[in-house]
Amino acid sequence: MQKNTKADKKRDALKGAILYTLLGAASAGVLLYLWWRYSLAGVAGTLVLLASLLDLGLIIPVWKVFQERIKEIEGGEEDAAAEY
Repeated sequence: MQKNTKADKKRDALKGAILYTLLGAASAGVLLYLWWRYSLAGVAGTLVLLASLLDLGLIIPVWKVFQERIKEIEGGEEDAAAEY
């Protein structure tokens, strides 16, 4: 069994954050395109706009969590917890 090094853990955390950012931005882009293309108005238009804003708004917390994860990896907290 291969043991993950700190660099591997950091790389995996970065890949996850980048993947979510790309998927969230793409999802918001598709929703905004649909809103614009079909001139959605009323409740449907509002829901589409809110969904796209939610997709974009969740990108910031993902990067905050990524920063915390990097601190955990560097601090060795995960390694210390594995001893128990």
